[in-house]
Parts: sequence; C-alpha cells; structure tokens
Amino acid sequence: MKAGLYIRVSTEEQKLKGYSLPEQIESCKKKAKELGATEFEIFPEEGESGAYLDRPELERLLQAVSYGEIQLVITLDTDRLSRDLGGQIYIAKEIEKHAKLDFVTYSRGDPNNPEDNLFFHIKGAFAQYDRAKIRANTTRGKKQKALTGKIVIPGGWAGHPGAYGYKYIYKKKNKDSQLEIKEEEAEIIRYIYSLAHEDNLGIMSIAKTLNDKGIPSPKGSIWHCSTVGRILRNELYAGIFYNYKYQTLMTGKRTSGGKRQNIYRLRPHSERIPVKVPAIIDRKVWDIVQAKLKENAALNRKVGNVVLLKGRINCGLCGEKCAVRVSGGIYYRCKGTKTGCTLPGIPVISSKKRTGLDNIIWEAIIEALSNPAIIKQELQKDDNENTVASLDKSITELKSKSKSLEKQKDELLNLRLEGLLTSDELRNRLVKLENKKKQYELEINNLETQKEAIDRTIIDIDEFCAYYLEKMRKAPHQEKAKYVKELGIQIKAFPNNKYEIHWPFSTITVSVKSPSKNTVSSLYHRAVAMTPEIKEALLQYCQETNQIQADVIRQALNHLTEEKYENYKRGKRFRSTVCLSKEGLEKLDRIQKLYNQSASVTLEWALKRYLTHLRKL
Repeated sequence: MKAGLYIRVSTEEQKLKGYSLPEQIESCKKKAKELGATEFEIFPEEGESGAYLDRPELERLLQAVSYGEIQLVITLDTDRLSRDLGGQIYIAKEIEKHAKLDFVTYSRGDPNNPEDNLFFHIKGAFAQYDRAKIRANTTRGKKQKALTGKIVIPGGWAGHPGAYGYKYIYKKKNKDSQLEIKEEEAEIIRYIYSLAHEDNLGIMSIAKTLNDKGIPSPKGSIWHCSTVGRILRNELYAGIFYNYKYQTLMTGKRTSGGKRQNIYRLRPHSERIPVKVPAIIDRKVWDIVQAKLKENAALNRKVGNVVLLKGRINCGLCGEKCAVRVSGGIYYRCKGTKTGCTLPGIPVISSKKRTGLDNIIWEAIIEALSNPAIIKQELQKDDNENTVASLDKSITELKSKSKSLEKQKDELLNLRLEGLLTSDELRNRLVKLENKKKQYELEINNLETQKEAIDRTIIDIDEFCAYYLEKMRKAPHQEKAKYVKELGIQIKAFPNNKYEIHWPFSTITVSVKSPSKNTVSSLYHRAVAMTPEIKEALLQYCQETNQIQADVIRQALNHLTEEKYENYKRGKRFRSTVCLSKEGLEKLDRIQKLYNQSASVTLEWALKRYLTHLRKL
C-alpha cells in the first residue's frame, strides 16, 4: 500500500507551535507504517497558508489520489489540511472518495460512522477556535508593547529587512529592542535630503545625480525615483517610527517565483502608534522637503492638465511610454531612461531655441485635416490587403483552436467513463471549455467585423475633415488635448527630432512618415443613450477586453439583427456620441425607419442586446 504524506508548514506556525518539515515527515512515516504502508510519497508544502485551498502540493496530492496512485493519506493534524472547518471537511471528502485518510495526533475512524464524523468536526472547530485565540492574544500583546513606546516590527511588516539607514538591535537582558543608525547609509540619506533642500532638485534629478556619482542604492543597484521618493517622505528619518503603519492583505495571487503574493497598504494615521527613534535628518529640514514635494506634485498636476500629448507618446527606441517631467522646464521623458534608454528629453512648450513638440504635432494634425487630397493618397488598397491577410490568419488560428476544444471535450468524457474523473471535476472542466469556446467565438466575430470595416473603407473624407477643422481652429489651448484624444492620435518619438504620428480610425492605423502624410477614413457622428446599468456593464467590458467604448458600440450595431424591437421603460440616461462608417450609418438609418425610433434609442437597444449576449447584463 502506498501512502501520501501531506506536510504543510508556514513561517508563522513554526514560530507559534514549533512545527517543522523534518519532524512532520518523521511522525507521518511512523503512522503510515503502523497502518501497513510499504511505499511513501511526500507532498511538502512549505510557506503556504492554510487559508487557501489552491496549494500546489495539495492539488498534486488530490490528483494522485483520484488517479488511484495513493491508497492512504497521512498528515499531522486536521489543521494541516485547512485553517477553517469548512476547508477541512471538503478536503477530507475529496480524499475519502478514493483513499483512506488518517492523522498522527488522533485516529480518523470510519468516515461513514456518525460519531466518528462528529468528533472530526468538533476537533476541526476547536483547532479553528484555538488558532483564532492564539492570533488574537499575539496581536493584543504586540499592540500593548507598541503602546509602551517599543518597536514591534522594525520593517513595517513581517519579513521586511528594516528601514535603510538603520539597524535593528534585538532585546538584550535589561535593554529593550531599538533602532540604531548605520552611519554609512545615513550619510547617503543626508546627501539625498541636501540635494532636495539646498540644491532644490526634484526626485528624478536626485536619482540621476546618485546614479551619475555611482552611489549604490539600498539593494546595490541603480537608484529609481520610487526609492528616492520613499526616503524623502519617510518620517522615520526625522525621528518618528510608526508601529502598525501597514496593513497586510492577502491577494490570492502568486509572484513569478511561485510564492503567495501579499500587498501592504498604509493604515490611517489614527491607527498607527508612534515611537521616538534616533533622527538622521533635522525635523525642520524634513518639513521643508515635504512642502517642496507637495509643491512639485501640484505643479505636475497643473502641467498635466494643459499638455497636449500626455499619455500619447511612446519611445521609438525602447517602446516605453514618455511621461511629463518638470525639471528646469517641461519635458516629455522616456520612462525607459531609468534602465538605459538614450532618448533625450523633448520640450513640451516652444522657446526661442526650439519648437515644442505640442506645437509640432498640432500643426501637423491641422495640416493633414486641411488637405483631404493628401490623406486620400495614403489610402492605398495594398495596405488594406495586407491587413486583411493578417486578420484572415488570426481568424483561421482561432477557428482551429475552437475546433480543438471539441477534441478536448471528447477526451474528458472518455476519462469520466474510465472512472478517472468525478462528475464534479468533469462539470468544472466542461464549463471552462465552454467559456473558452465563447471567448474564441467573440474574438472571431470582432475580427470579422474589422475585416468588413476594411473592405468598406471609404475615401469620402471631406465632411470629416471639415467637421474637425472648424472646431480645432477655434479651440483654446486647454481644449486641444480633448481633440487629440478624440481623434485617437498616438506618437512615436525618435532621436534627432523625428516623430511618427499614428491615426487609429476604425481598424486602420498608419505610421506617418512626415506631417504631410496622414491616413483617415470617413466617419459620421451619432448620439448614444444608455441606462446606468448598461453604462456600468459597458465600462466593465471595456476594462476586461482593453477596448474603447466606441468600438464596442460599433460591434453592437454590427451584431444587431433586424428583428422585433423591444420597447422598455424610459428613465435616467447617460449621453455620448459614436463615429460610424457609411455602411454602419446606413444600417442604423434602416433600423430607425423600420421601427420609427431615434438613433440614440436604436444604438441603446443594440448595445443592450450585445452586452446581454456577452452575459454582461
């Protein structure tokens, strides 16, 4: 008989109860031999919390049991299976469908015996209660210690190495634990504050200065703005340490290394407990630096409201976004410069020496819209054929993937017939396959919609250009960014003052080789109405699929069939507009006339039916 030994230990439990992997393995082996096991397979779960059921070794154990590879499962106690009673009962049931389950600390007995089951449930409930009580007492003890002016967790949360510039001295005899200044690191911290206070440098300039001087960061690599910002904002360096500064939250996700990922959020100031520690920076200097940081942040927010291309520029060298930076002027700077990109800063606003990028791009857009003939020349059938070929290839691949799902379905049914899958496992896997199939069908439908849009690209763009030119020529500076966003303009920046303007209308995106060569397709504006429920579902779907609302509305109109119109109650509505191709406009007009409805009501009906089809409503 082969036994599976499930061994689980977390760091916290090692501290509280003294559990360790070797001790558990030895105890479980001894128990398994007593029950007649001759073979053993160990399933070691180290550093995994019992709060989750999706543990790698537990899943491997359950799979081995369901395949009949394991006939006996041994673990130390019920709380090794799960932290709470519900989890313990679920795992025990899954194991006992195919194998025997027993524990080192007590005998499981007969799972079909009501008394044995009652004792199992009582023991699990007491284990859950005992753990909650220990945790509550531990938390209360730490808080009481913090209220007496002592440091509880030096780094802010368990496992944190502690703050840069300090060393944590553990309690010795009659002395309490305390933070001691590490003079070598403290000198670097004082230098950072002097750059901010005396030299009036911003966070990005400080990071660059430190890297230029070859000063190592806390982790021994280059300095990043986030690291400098944390040091400048940390009140610890002014002599105040906060116990319970952070709250640890479990996410259920894992890191690239496979470890459980937690997030740490700042608690409100009212929940933090301050402790005085040796200061590295004078309090007055720290206060002045905080005021400067707030001033810089306010300036960045103000600048962000007036720059034309915020969030719309990508570096042509490394592909990273270019952000707005204020340092001796306002510049677009590539975020990749932190990791070695050499794209120089691009001035936003024009000066005597150089024209700002905002002016260059705005003039290029106006010039393109002023010359419809030039735009028409760029609409070449060759480009469309290449795009259609690419879409055809993607559609074929998706159809092939969808077809393979049917084979997987047949394989699952065969496994069920052979008894290798339970009915619940079969149902769950079939649901996953069905969801995948629906996703493929939706993607195929979207790609076919794009293909149709390319096939019906229209060269009549005069009306479109006239519409935007009239508005953009009269637009005040603070409204210009709105039109750039509405047009969907994206920029690629290269060294030596070279830029590409990308115009993504409908499904067409063209790279502009010069400001006088742009590509646009003809579009017509129509109003859209939607209820709060439809608006919420639309926003959620756009976030999930990384699409803009206008594209989804166009897909909805394309998906709409000319069937009986469903009239429903009127009420509060959100209003918006959408650009349609000539063919989309013709379909909308046809349905409007058929049911004597306005464009906004018809588009709302289309959107409602489409989102219902996608199960978002």
